[in-house]
Amino acid sequence: MPFPLIPIIIAAGGALAAAGAAVTAHSLASSPDRSVRRAGRDASDRGDYAFAISCYTTLIERGYKLADMYNNRGWAYVKQGKYDLALADCAQSLRLAPNNANTLHTRGSAYMGKGQLDRAIADFEEAVRIDPWDAEIKADLEKARRRRGR
Repeated sequence: MPFPLIPIIIAAGGALAAAGAAVTAHSLASSPDRSVRRAGRDASDRGDYAFAISCYTTLIERGYKLADMYNNRGWAYVKQGKYDLALADCAQSLRLAPNNANTLHTRGSAYMGKGQLDRAIADFEEAVRIDPWDAEIKADLEKARRRRGR
């Protein structure tokens, strides 16, 4: 298994948050916790969503309450079919970054999973308006439109 040291990194990595330092995207990029973030991303890429959720939860608990942490964990919840948990994370992400196309895509995917196609389409359309070059969002928008048309 390629991540046997992750628990050690997680245990040692929260020094910034524990010390009361301001937690920002920059502090995450320059801290030992970046290994945890990378492990979460890698886990999600290989389909290990439970481990990805664990990594993002650890970072959020350490004080890295950043929009992309909530969005990434939300995406992993979508992939597990845990749509209500995904929607909760998307709500927090959008409070932090209201015009985030990735989070709107994640939320749209959660709505699509719940069969709430009008809401999914609205989110996908807004995400495409923000990021008209994202082919994956456009494909999901068309998929939701086709499903609604049945």
